[in-house]
Amino acid sequence: MPTLRPQLTKEMEEKVVGTLALSQYDSEDKIHEATLEVVKTQNAVWDKSAVERAVGAAKAAAGLGTLGVEDTLAALSNGQVEELVISSTFDAIEYSPKKVKKVLKDYAPGDDNSATDALPAVREPRQIADELIVRALNSAAKIKFIEDESLLKEAGGVGAVLRYNMNSTAGG
Repeated sequence: MPTLRPQLTKEMEEKVVGTLALSQYDSEDKIHEATLEVVKTQNAVWDKSAVERAVGAAKAAAGLGTLGVEDTLAALSNGQVEELVISSTFDAIEYSPKKVKKVLKDYAPGDDNSATDALPAVREPRQIADELIVRALNSAAKIKFIEDESLLKEAGGVGAVLRYNMNSTAGG
């Protein structure tokens, strides 16, 4: 890297997440495993940072974040979400089916960012996860899948950073 790094553009250098001390004689398998380990470590750092942003935004006075399926689903339906963070293990998503059903009824198809007129089965976490993802895609929100489900456990596996808070008032 001492020879290569000065030749990289600033944009390319910012994309380098790690270096490996390997021999040119190492097997492809060894190189592949070492590379995956570096990428896995960096992804864990990015996941933790994304969750911290959502939690921090939700707890901040400005209220520019949500935690939990119900609040995040409502925010997605309103087009408020800038970044959705969701557990990549959909079975780790926990919520109240009754509360989710109410949110889905409040934002009936046609009045929201859903893709179809059919409502998902509220007792199926995978269908609810699909609905969250579809609404994020339809509102141009970024989506970050979190590999370590423990990072979002307290939030039921879902959170978001918002573009705006519908409850905020103009100051003057």
